[in-house]
Amino acid sequence: MIAASVILAAHDAAGTIGSAVASALAQSLREIEVVVVDDASRDATAEAARAAAGGDPRLRLVTMGENSGPAGARNAGIAAARGRYVAILDADDAFAPTRLEALVGLAEHDGAEMACDDLLLVDGDSGASLGPMFGPSGLPPVLDAAAFALADLPDPRAPRRGSGFLKPLVRRDFLRRHGLVYPERMRFAEDYAFALACLLAGARWRTLGRPLYRYAVHGRSLTARHRAADLEALRDADTAALAGLPADADAGTRRALALHLASVRRRAAWARFVEDYKAGAIGAALRAAAADPDTLRHVAGRCLAHLRERGLPGRPGRDQGRDLPRDLPGDLP
Repeated sequence: MIAASVILAAHDAAGTIGSAVASALAQSLREIEVVVVDDASRDATAEAARAAAGGDPRLRLVTMGENSGPAGARNAGIAAARGRYVAILDADDAFAPTRLEALVGLAEHDGAEMACDDLLLVDGDSGASLGPMFGPSGLPPVLDAAAFALADLPDPRAPRRGSGFLKPLVRRDFLRRHGLVYPERMRFAEDYAFALACLLAGARWRTLGRPLYRYAVHGRSLTARHRAADLEALRDADTAALAGLPADADAGTRRALALHLASVRRRAAWARFVEDYKAGAIGAALRAAAADPDTLRHVAGRCLAHLRERGLPGRPGRDQGRDLPRDLPGDLP
């Protein structure tokens, strides 16, 4: 019986996929399969995956006719999977040799539907270790929906930390029973939305403190500037999750989801304001900023902070600050 299916969605990843495939096939848990989903690559991604496998029959290749994005490719891989559990591996990342053995063992021992480890951040160019994402005391042994949502809130003191980056192993029959799939409309934070949906469906999630997943960081990839449309899709997913809670839902879960939604709504509004302002659509920018009092305070605060960074007085006079500079930053809190 296949214990775990590694789902490796890849698009134009010929330069990195070999290492990812090799790390998956080198697992101490031998009863696995590696399902590579070639998401309409224009390079030799499929050939590189086959070469790395060296004829290992545990490699399976699924070819997409057109590019569907990470969520769509992962869904295709999960649909083709035969393992008891599914584990996501990105094409530029890698597993430590004992990862699947440790996580399957943890899930089986505790009767959990989900299990994950910490992430070891590595420089995507040099391969140098940047340390674990959460560290020895940062990842709780059990994650529920409230803890997961709160651990994903942006923290300027730890910009490389967020529960949405975690790569849980998930029991496949649980996904099938609840009809859970990755949200294909989303091309940002789809991992967060998928994991939250699993938790809200009743999944029990156990964690290991050890970092057994090597997560490649490219430049500012964990703190990148996100398009307004991406953040708005996450906002809509949060809105739907909160609205879908039953009337008797735990108050802590409801509050955590509301806090996450409020944070995303502010970030989406700021991104929309910046994009519209830079495009010269001043009216649209102002409408985005004035969506609600909380959003208006956030956008006004970001604008004032930017003006101060440019050397303007902390309390501008009556005529100061009327015209915002054209080079508003696109970075998000």
